[in-house]
Amino acid sequence: MADTECTECHSNNMKFDIETCVGCHDDTYKAKLTEYKNNYKAKFDEASKLYEEITKAIAEGKNPGASEAILKRAEFNFKYASLDGSKGMHNPDFTDSLFTKVMADLNEVKNALK
Repeated sequence: MADTECTECHSNNMKFDIETCVGCHDDTYKAKLTEYKNNYKAKFDEASKLYEEITKAIAEGKNPGASEAILKRAEFNFKYASLDGSKGMHNPDFTDSLFTKVMADLNEVKNALK
């Protein structure tokens, strides 16, 4: 996708239509995009749930201690993965690796809460 112009996948209103993909890819690409979309949603939901659990614990008085910097990194990576608006479609492998890092960081923070 690095050599692809936005308008090759998006219409003028920047809406993405999976049917556009079959102009360059065969029908099997639809299944791949559906897989990317479902994977993104599952990882986004998992990270959101753990983040909410951690922030609730902190609000209730738990101390993240030295892992506060790790929490900030997790927040940054989570926002980076989610704010481009493509839900992982622009670079699914990179987005997946960000969510892997987010979950590792959030789990480390969760385990450090006192």
